[in-house]
Parts: sequence; C-alpha cells; structure tokens
Amino acid sequence: MKLPRKQFANGYSLIELLVAMALGLIVVGAGVAIFRSATNMTQLAFSRSDMQQNARGTLAIITRDISQASIGIPQSGIALPTGGTGAALAACGPTQCYLQNGTYPNNLLAPVVPFAAQGANNSDAITVVYVDNSWPDTNKTLTDVAQNGSAITVNTGTFDSSGNPAPPPAGHAYDDPVYGSKPGDVMMIFNTHGYSVATVTGVAAGGVLSMAAGDPLNLNQPTATAGNVSALRNAPNPFPDGPQIYPTTSAVRINVVTYFIQTNPGPDGALGTADDYPVLMRQLNAQNAIPLVDYASAMQVTYDIYNSLSSTYQAALDGAQVGNASEIRKINISLTLQSPAAGQGKNEAYTINTAVSPRDLSFKDRYN
Repeated sequence: MKLPRKQFANGYSLIELLVAMALGLIVVGAGVAIFRSATNMTQLAFSRSDMQQNARGTLAIITRDISQASIGIPQSGIALPTGGTGAALAACGPTQCYLQNGTYPNNLLAPVVPFAAQGANNSDAITVVYVDNSWPDTNKTLTDVAQNGSAITVNTGTFDSSGNPAPPPAGHAYDDPVYGSKPGDVMMIFNTHGYSVATVTGVAAGGVLSMAAGDPLNLNQPTATAGNVSALRNAPNPFPDGPQIYPTTSAVRINVVTYFIQTNPGPDGALGTADDYPVLMRQLNAQNAIPLVDYASAMQVTYDIYNSLSSTYQAALDGAQVGNASEIRKINISLTLQSPAAGQGKNEAYTINTAVSPRDLSFKDRYN
C-alpha cells in the first residue's frame, strides 16, 4: 500500500528573511537621513533668517544714534573735569565698568569717540553724543546754579514740541515720568564761559536737579580745577565769604550712547565657562547697559576722516589712528552674528556692513 507524501508549508528561509530585513533597514535609514537633512536645512534657513533680521534691526538702531552725533554739541567736544578725583567718563565709574580701557582722547567728550579693540573677542566700541530733544527743549535757561556746581534749578513749566510754553496736558515738565529728568541723565550746562557736563543724581521739587559727587560716570567733581560746572562761574569773588556768581546759564539733556560687546554667562550662570556667549550692549548715559542682540561675535568700526587744514582725506582708519574726532566724516561698521546652535556640523555666521555720515559732522558751510 502506497502512503501519501507529507505536505510541507510554504514560507521564507532564514537567509531570505535576513536579506529582506537588511533591505528594509536601508530604505528606512535613507528615509531618516533625508528627513534629518530636510530638518537641518529648515533649521539652517530659520537660523540665517533670524541672524539677518537681528543684524539689520540692530544696525538700524546703531545708525540712528550715529546719524545724530554732534546735534547740539560743540563739534570740537566738551572738556571733561581735570585735577579732581580721576578720569571722567572713562567707561568705568565707581559703580559701573563697561570697557577695558575707555579713556577719552584729549580728555574731551567728542560727538564721536572711537574705542579700538575694547570689547569681547577684540571687538571695537564706539560712543556717540547728541542733544536729547525730548527733554522739554533745547537752551533752557536755569533759574539757579549751586555755587559749587552740585545742583541746578531748571524751569518748572511745561513745553510743547516746539519749545513754546504750553499748559498741561499739551506739554511735559522737567519731572515728567516719561520725558522728564531722572537719576543717571547727563546734562550739558553752558554759558558765556564754556560748556560742562554733569550726571543727575537726584530730582527734587521746584526744578532742582542734584549732581552730587560719586556719580557712576565720575562727571561730578566739585574739587576739579577745570572742566566741571563750577568752572562756568565768573571771576572769583574777591571777598572770601562772598557769593560766586554765574552768568546766565542754560542746560539741556544729552545722550551719551556707548555700543560694545561683552561676554555673558550661559545657562550654567558662571562666567568663563564653555557656554558663555557674546552680546552687543547699548549703554545710555549712567543707566545700566542693556542687551541689543545675543551672539554678536564681532563688531569692527573704522573711520574716514578729513583734515580741512591740509585738505587730506583718509579712509578706513582704525579707531586708534583717529587723533582728532572732529575730523570724522564717515563711520564704517561691520557686525557679525553667529547662530546659537550648530547646524550642519558648524556654527553659522552672518556679517552685515554699513556706513554712516553724521550729518552735523559731515556738513561744511562753503559760503561762510
């Protein structure tokens, strides 16, 4: 009797299974690689877009300040106090320090002050000065000046945008919470004897602005031999106990703006570790410096100058090569930002350049 043949189930062998799995892994791996590449490209595009937007927005702020340099300020600069308690406006005061060696050339607060290699990553810094027309208006005659220059009394009226007296609420007063004086402001005080600058340390009733010694910028130096507010007095009274008289004196608020790059601590909160990052800062007068943009790896500033006496023009000078700031005619800025995270195996960087000619420094009256 013939027995039936045993039936076997059809299926894949082990080798066939392994081959199929290998091919599947290759296909999946290729898909993952394509997805990862697309994700990286998207992140890179967003990173570049953010850097470009941040760089252009930051340069817009810088150029706005630079374009106003010297407005309402003597083009030759304002002498800073000498013979007192040390260097004034050296970017390092009793309570604040922004630059490594921020001494002002010739001890003058010029409309533009170059600082070469004074920030993090060997970056440049720059200070610009101009009148702040939001403080009631220019050329406000003072009603009183303390004999030692430690306080001034300003007009307590309100003023509209044209400087004409206007009743509230059309104008704003000297102590207006938004536009008025506040501690940390820098005032330019002047009369027939010259100009001086001082830091507001207190605002009191009756229009009194105190300018006590020990301010963050070391501008208030009553004992200085020159360059302070008391240097604006008339000739000394021959009588020891007699009053020291000031001629008609005016004051305006000015903006002393410094841009520099500093290194800030990263997420670990400790400075000097691997996660530190550079930040472009803007300091206004004696107020605390505020960050403008993170991951600003470099800012380089060069200057075009013109000497009217020798009729010579020099371009792209380093800040250290500018001997007379009043000769500056154009300022060239190069700002570099880097991405906060690595993309495609490297940190992306974006550099943007611009040039600004401060209108009050560039203008020359050829018909006078």
